Amino acid sequence: MATKMAGHLTVQERVQIAARYKVWNSVVAVQRWWLMVKGRNATIRQETIKNYHSKLLTVWCGMTATRVISPYLLRDTMNAERYLQMLEDYVWPIVSG
Repeated sequence: MATKMAGHLTVQERVQIAARYKVWNSVVAVQRWWLMVKGRNATIRQETIKNYHSKLLTVWCGMTATRVISPYLLRDTMNAERYLQMLEDYVWPIVSG
């Protein structure tokens, strides 16, 4: 099996790498997972892992019985405080108007 270069990864592979780094917070753990999934000749550099992680976005979209609420993009991790802020500032004006 040939080594897959970082520039030739699919979008799905990039998202998987970024998500695992976000959860594990360990480059070594991601590299070990990559080897297990792709085979012993597969390598991925530390810079590649951190680069994909830095490009993560949280996308929220809402639906009611009569409409779809446009996607809301958040560059940081969603937590209770940010979620409430989003509901008050973005969602409530849409559904109450």
